[in-house]
Amino acid sequence: MYKARIRKTQKIVEAEDLKVIPEVNELDFACVDKDCDIDLIPCSYGKFNKVRPYFKKNKGVEHSSNCEYSKLLKYLNIGKNRQITDDEFSRFDYPSKLIEKQKKILSTDTSTSDDLSPNTGRAMKTIMSGEFDSVMPSNKHVTSINLIIDFFISCPYNRDVYLKLLSKEGTYRHLFKSIFGESKGQYESGKIFHGVLYPNSKKSIRHEDQFVFFQLLSCERWEVDFSGKNQVNPYWVKLNKNHLSKTKLNRILEDRQTVNNQSNLDYKEKKKNKETNAYVFFLGNAPTYKEPYIFEVVDDYISFRYTQVNHPDDE
Repeated sequence: MYKARIRKTQKIVEAEDLKVIPEVNELDFACVDKDCDIDLIPCSYGKFNKVRPYFKKNKGVEHSSNCEYSKLLKYLNIGKNRQITDDEFSRFDYPSKLIEKQKKILSTDTSTSDDLSPNTGRAMKTIMSGEFDSVMPSNKHVTSINLIIDFFISCPYNRDVYLKLLSKEGTYRHLFKSIFGESKGQYESGKIFHGVLYPNSKKSIRHEDQFVFFQLLSCERWEVDFSGKNQVNPYWVKLNKNHLSKTKLNRILEDRQTVNNQSNLDYKEKKKNKETNAYVFFLGNAPTYKEPYIFEVVDDYISFRYTQVNHPDDE
């Protein structure tokens, strides 16, 4: 599990927050569903842990039968192997709408998570069949792209469902875009872009006064010379540091380092699957005419995953 609730404050936190929250050992965590409320244990949040942080249950303890978060996890697991049916969709709420979160004023705020927003309305969940034709209610409004990314990765056979990213509407398939090849104006702002990070973690990040840049493996083309195989015009992802608190920036950098560590460790131990890579996902603005190979992150909507991204429709 990658989300939990701090009992004392009722704040919902992402597992990645564990690396920047002070004195984690002194906090009590519980399931995000208050009607479930089982204890959760934070794991893999140490500075040198190679695995992504997560929460686990106590041995022998299960979520309540009506736990909404447990239902979501159950169907995300089902969606890895087959299409989730319309009937199954009616039993749980998938992340269907990204809404803007309230801006934090204090830069020293350590509550860095992007929690689920209050249920102030009823989003519309739509199974796509050419058009928005089968509408079912959902209240899974989120203020972070993390659950949206989880659904995209875990449910490749259901990317025809409705999704709204702030003001842009479509389907998961339409609103996610892979970054690759020559930049020819094929990218449209307001989507969630994803690409594989350049494997050399030291050279693939660049800091400037206002921005931090992450280098991708994708580029215009590759050239081979006496020094080996080299990128020509690699893609970069630009993040505006002025939009972030120091704590939030540290969390993003720790998140990136964790997925790089996972990838490097698997490579060294010869466990690396060529289909599994260190990815960056971000809600972004498309490259411009002046900077055709630079994407810019919208606010702080960015996340890193060591994962496979399957495209069954292309098989």
